[in-house]
Amino acid sequence: MHFGGWGGDSVVRLFRRSDLHRYVGKLHEQPEYSGTLGRTQHALLHYSHRDLTSMLNKTLVFTGFEAESRFEAHHPPIVWWRFFRVMSTEFWLRFVRLSAWRDGPEE
Repeated sequence: MHFGGWGGDSVVRLFRRSDLHRYVGKLHEQPEYSGTLGRTQHALLHYSHRDLTSMLNKTLVFTGFEAESRFEAHHPPIVWWRFFRVMSTEFWLRFVRLSAWRDGPEE
């Protein structure tokens, strides 16, 4: 994906194990490490779910973490009109302004 703001999102995965200090964060953990990072020349194929059930179970766990972190940060409650406003704003930003439609369907 090249448009819409989703492309170019790299994940830190290739570093020496001895350089790893710890992972930080409950959701979307990031490693704290010393040393240098390596880069692959090709895309990494990442199949994180074996089936729909495992995907849904992981989503439920992550939803709990996300709700807990928003509550602890005193995030304002989600009301029906705000839900639709956020969806509309995100659609306008990604699809129209950043031209995500140019990517076509995901393959």
